[in-house]
Amino acid sequence: MTPFRIFQPSSITTDCDRCGGRVDLLKGGVCRTCRRILCYSHLHGSWLRRLLADMRNESVCVECRGPRRSDLTGATVDENAR
Repeated sequence: MTPFRIFQPSSITTDCDRCGGRVDLLKGGVCRTCRRILCYSHLHGSWLRRLLADMRNESVCVECRGPRRSDLTGATVDENAR
């Protein structure tokens, strides 16, 4: 009989839209603003930001939180100029 494993690593992965690296969907996820699938470092940036995202139930990536970000075509968009 196999023991019940609660805290085992996820076997579901995909590629990060920013760096192309493998993304564990339990650590990374989808940005609410730009809708890209991102790894942990590009989505949250730090453990404190991940904690805040988990508590607020909203994930906004590092680029969308900043004053300048890239749009879906890769062009840089200045949020203050809009």
